[in-house]
Amino acid sequence: MKIGSLVKLQAYGDEILTRKLIQQNKDTVIVCSTEEYDKAQLEGRKPICVGFHVKYVLEQRQKQ
Repeated sequence: MKIGSLVKLQAYGDEILTRKLIQQNKDTVIVCSTEEYDKAQLEGRKPICVGFHVKYVLEQRQKQ
């Protein structure tokens, strides 16, 4: 997976989320919403992110 790409994730309650990939560790992806990422860039801070196990990644989209 490429950093900065969008990934679809399965969240709690079978909800499907689309988030920006910030970092990938061995079996965890660190993601945030594109809105949070853009806002953090404008404010000069790190985005607030969450981690998901890679088994919850359903699909990856190209970097936009």
